[in-house]
Amino acid sequence: VQRGDECGVLTAKGLSQLAALPHLEILALSHCSEALTAEAWSAFRGKRLLRWVNLDGVLSDAALAEIAACPQLEVLTISGVRGITAAGLRPLANCRWLTEIHLENTDLDDDGLEPLAKIRSLRLLFLDGTRVTPQGLARLHTALPHCAIVYNGTMILPDPLPAVSKAAPTSR
Repeated sequence: VQRGDECGVLTAKGLSQLAALPHLEILALSHCSEALTAEAWSAFRGKRLLRWVNLDGVLSDAALAEIAACPQLEVLTISGVRGITAAGLRPLANCRWLTEIHLENTDLDDDGLEPLAKIRSLRLLFLDGTRVTPQGLARLHTALPHCAIVYNGTMILPDPLPAVSKAAPTSR
């Protein structure tokens, strides 16, 4: 569901109506002017088909925890969201299918990288416009060597995946 260029005023009731859509896989809400509470986002808890969430505007740590409770979440974009902390990112470690996160233009700093380092499925991470330092990036790359990281116009390439050895068949 994508509502034009701007979300405008989306109420908790409107959000619960979106959550009730039985085949909702992608949710993109831009420029929401009202902070939707964790209670409003709880309508998405356990939403099995929701794979892609794209938000900007206002989002709390508690609301992010409700979004992280979507078991099939693969891509999360929360660009331009201020106030997300390491505590808010911690529940994302339980998203075993999460491969891509966009955190551009957020207040994220090195402390916020710690929970991201636990997302072993992560393959692409965007950190442009954050307060992350090069030292924090180096630690994150060590923890997630198979994740490409985009940071202020530079891409840290992932290490190659280990080759699968093909042993010669043994003769009997």
